[in-house]
Amino acid sequence: MTLRDKFASTIQLVHPDENLLYIINTDASAKAIGAVLLQQVLEENTNIVSTASRVLTPTEQGYTTCEQEFLGTIFALENFRIYIYGHKILLYRDNKSVTFLSRCAITSNRAARWMVNLQQSDIELRHVKGAHNYLADINSRNPAGLNARDSKFDKT
Repeated sequence: MTLRDKFASTIQLVHPDENLLYIINTDASAKAIGAVLLQQVLEENTNIVSTASRVLTPTEQGYTTCEQEFLGTIFALENFRIYIYGHKILLYRDNKSVTFLSRCAITSNRAARWMVNLQQSDIELRHVKGAHNYLADINSRNPAGLNARDSKFDKT
């Protein structure tokens, strides 16, 4: 049984509650990106609404770490759009540089397109320690589409 199978068998996905705040945790690794859509019911109870992951293309694997993290954010917003459209979102990242996006100078057309995408949503970016971002981390370390040959990739 793979890590992904164990993860899938131990969680319960719930239907979203339109009255609760949406929380997205995203992460990027050297080979993949992952995201989790959550809603906090009580202080100690957080429900998982949806998860998403994918392998990076060879071109995307050449992106800087910051660009890969930014791509993970855009990927999450696109995948969870059906749930989050028109709602405020708390977006947690374990890469601090992504939380400063609103103050960054745009240096590429790709980053400019992503920034426009980001500005279409009501998002509050927050930094989270890597150890507390384990749900998104699991998805980025063992994403959908990763075959056994590729599963021994660098864990950075």
